[in-house]
Amino acid sequence: MADGKPGRPETVTPEVVQQLKYAFAKGCSVVEACLFAEIARSVFYAYCDRNPGFLDSCEELRQKPMLKARMNIVEAIDNGDLNTSKWYAERKAKSEFAQAVIAAPENNAIQFVVEKDDEKL
Repeated sequence: MADGKPGRPETVTPEVVQQLKYAFAKGCSVVEACLFAEIARSVFYAYCDRNPGFLDSCEELRQKPMLKARMNIVEAIDNGDLNTSKWYAERKAKSEFAQAVIAAPENNAIQFVVEKDDEKL
């Protein structure tokens, strides 16, 4: 072996590690990242066993898209975007801001009515 180590050559090259990190930073699952890097999951997990902390760093990278989305939402709210503010409030404070959808039968048909604060919209 060129590196002086006996056995099979390393399947997970520095290039493969970079591909895995790139995929994880885009929010990919282990299956998707391994497909992207063209390695088997068993190879990925064996690499993780030999490199403590790598799996944790991959999981941290997977959180980047959600962090970016959260920052974009808050930035839009900070810039006064009323639609984003309403959308965010409806999801984060449902009991106070979410609209209720109620099914009301009328003429043997189901009609959906959106109510908010006891008012029909």
